[in-house]
Order: sequence, then C-alpha cells, then structure tokens
Amino acid sequence: LYKVRADSTVLATGSSEQHVVFRNNDLPGVVMCSALERLLRLYGVAPRGPLVVLAGNDAAYRTAIDAFDAGMTVSCLVDMRSGPNDPALDAALAQRGIALETDATVYEAKTDTSGLQLGSVAIHSLDTTGNPQPITAKKSPVGALRRSLPCSVLAMSAGYMPAYQLACQGGAQLRYCEQNAHFQLSHLPPGMFMTGSANSVFTLEAVCADGRNAARAALAHIGRTSAKPQEPVVCTAQVNYPWPLFPHSRGREFVDFDEDLQIKDIVNSTRQGYRDIQLVKRFSTVGMGPSQGRHSALPTARLVAQATGRSIDETGVTTARPPLKPEPLGL
Repeated sequence: LYKVRADSTVLATGSSEQHVVFRNNDLPGVVMCSALERLLRLYGVAPRGPLVVLAGNDAAYRTAIDAFDAGMTVSCLVDMRSGPNDPALDAALAQRGIALETDATVYEAKTDTSGLQLGSVAIHSLDTTGNPQPITAKKSPVGALRRSLPCSVLAMSAGYMPAYQLACQGGAQLRYCEQNAHFQLSHLPPGMFMTGSANSVFTLEAVCADGRNAARAALAHIGRTSAKPQEPVVCTAQVNYPWPLFPHSRGREFVDFDEDLQIKDIVNSTRQGYRDIQLVKRFSTVGMGPSQGRHSALPTARLVAQATGRSIDETGVTTARPPLKPEPLGL
C-alpha cells in the first residue's frame, strides 16, 4: 500500500450523465445516451429494434446521429427544449431523415407484449415557460399527447453532475448555479486544480484548453513555470435541462434506480418532517446503493428544494465521504 502526498494535484474526474424522471423509466431498454454510445463505439454493438432519443442537451443529438450511422433505426428525437444550440445538428437530423419533436418529453414508457421490456413511449407536449410546477399543483407542465411510438430502446440525457467527491473530500465547495442549472465546484484547496467536465467545461476545444491551463497552474504551484500563457476557455454549451422531472398520476417515476425510489418517496420524506437533505437520505435510503448518488443526487436536491420551498443551492447534496470506490478486501 503506497500513500502519496502530492504538493500539486490535477483532478479530471469527469461527470455522471443524468436521467429524465418519467413513468416507467426503469424498464429494460431505457438507457443513458452515454451507455448507448459505449455499446456502439467501444463494443461495436447496435441494439435491435427502433430507437427513440430523449434530449435535454446537444449531446443527445450526437447519440442519435451515431446510432443512425451505426445502422440503427432512429424513429424520433424528442427534445425537451425548443431545439439544439448548434443549428448544424438540426440539419444533420434532417439529412438522415430522423423525425424531431421539440418542446416535448416522454411522459410514459410502456412494455411490449411480454410485459418485461420497453415496447413504446408516449410523447407529450411541454409547457415551456421554464417554471417547474409544485408537486401538489393540479396543473402539470406536461401537456397533451402528441404521439405514441413503438421502440425497443430509449436513450436519454438530461444533463451532467460533476464527479465532485474527491474535490469535496479535499475541502472544495459544491454550489448550484441557477443560470446553468448545474452544480459546480469552487474554493479548491491550495495545490488542487480541476479540469474538464468536472470543472463545468464540456465542448472538446474548451476541455483541451482547460486541461492545458490546469497543467500549467499545477506546475506553477511547485515552482515549474511554463513559457506559454494561460489560454481563454470559451464554453457556452448549456448541457443541463433545468427541470427533467415529470410526475405521473400513476407513479413509477424513478429517481433512484438502485433503491427503487420514486418521486413520491422523496416528497413523502419531507412531509414526514425530514427536510434536511442528509435526513432525507437516511429516511428514504436515496443514494445508498451502488451508484452512491451519482444519478440520484441532482434530482433529489431539486425535489427536496421544491417541496421545502428552498433553493437548490440551499438544499445541496449529501456529504461525500472516503473512499470514493470500495477498496479490495486484500488491500
């Protein structure tokens, strides 16, 4: 066992893709866009049957394009926004004949005749005012049914959550930015430098420049100077959809797949008096499964904030304690 005490550390820990919360979003066949990308690009596997992509950012458009180019049948891309930030992506879909539904969401996934896996999705219009409705409100942001589509794979991307655990264990602060609808790290301890998507930078050119800047800063911290100056990092990409949570009258909208927790379980925790995010975790067991909150921390913070009348920044996320990953028993 080696213990290393570094004078200067660069963390490029990345981020975790976030899911959309809708009815039956736990059915086999419902996956993250990054999971489908990994199947296609790393393993060379194209799942069988028609694909629907649910987008909260431009990255989902690239998943639809990659899937089409890999030979999959892409039935539709459903964008919760009014369209992509990059107009070239809209043109790329049209060139491939991929249907596009904007200002809409998948409100419910349904099984096939076996009752065991994804068979179709119900696509509904969205209220695009941008203001999430209270959980108890009679009016839902989800509007009328637009169309139902058969599909065996639904790939979704609602945004990203930075891998904040190591930085916070070192003393950094995690704060929620309302403007960009995501958590970001600040107040890093001396000698620690963040880069990449963990540092809220996502486009390829910006990530490369940010990485070089972090390396220069880390070297300067230990007395090694670089002849090249710091580079401007320009990243205007909006990757997080602000409110990808759609309560359904019949429930089964999963916030935490590990612990089988739905929207009602999180809200009921606050109604029982457990209003602090740390107590919500212990009462409901959210974030206690193998993913350790990587996919459930952000939607839980949003739900608790809404149910308790606080901001998401005031609500925060639960404390990340070491180790980041379980150590082997032999060690």
